[in-house]
Amino acid sequence: MVMKKNKKPFKLKYLKAITGNTVDYKYLMKDAFYFKENKFFNKLFYKYCYLKAYKMFNGIKDIDLTKVEFKKDCSLKHYLNIDDLPYIAYLELQATLSGNHDFENIDLVANVVAKACFKEYFKNDYDSLGNHYKTMVDIVLETDIESVFGLYNKIIKDVTDSNSYWEEKFVQVMVDDPDYDQANQGIMSQFNIIETLKSLCSDFNCTLNEAWQFTYSTVQTNNLSKSSRNFVQDRLRLIKEEKMKANRSSH
Repeated sequence: MVMKKNKKPFKLKYLKAITGNTVDYKYLMKDAFYFKENKFFNKLFYKYCYLKAYKMFNGIKDIDLTKVEFKKDCSLKHYLNIDDLPYIAYLELQATLSGNHDFENIDLVANVVAKACFKEYFKNDYDSLGNHYKTMVDIVLETDIESVFGLYNKIIKDVTDSNSYWEEKFVQVMVDDPDYDQANQGIMSQFNIIETLKSLCSDFNCTLNEAWQFTYSTVQTNNLSKSSRNFVQDRLRLIKEEKMKANRSSH
């Protein structure tokens, strides 16, 4: 469904005016068309604002938000590669999206997009409890829904693709560990967050806060490098054991 063009964009926050089949037109009138309800308000201006709000809602009511496609002219500045997000931002993004692609939870959508776009707007360290992050969420809420949901759908796909990419990489160098497999742990979980942060601080001689701000790609590449070394060492160990068994058999 192609969105009908309105002079006034339908912002993400305007979706809060919609509850089921009920639309709070007064909210749209006040925020989008500056209508003020008081004893002096003009009835003609009221009708004008109401019709504008009605047309604005009609322009988006039939849109399937799950199918809005990302466009390069998106109103929001966005990442080039999802793996370039800060490690802490990516982990929060994964946690927020984990089993919950809720297209009706406006705050969830705003936070997902804010996490993915934060570094494109601010040079500050990423901190979801900071004022800059709150500003980022407000920016998303003030953005047209076509841009927001196009990017939201792209983020869901990019996170899924990234997880599959790294999963495949780690599978190739995974050391067989029956005890670990018996515990039903995922491949990526072998690098738990605490150990990963300790490793980053040691490998890069950095602080904990600096480690959190490394890109997800840097963190995963470092983990993969360590896993590769472990894999090679394990292969060498098995080869030596086989040679020792062969030598004992020959005597």
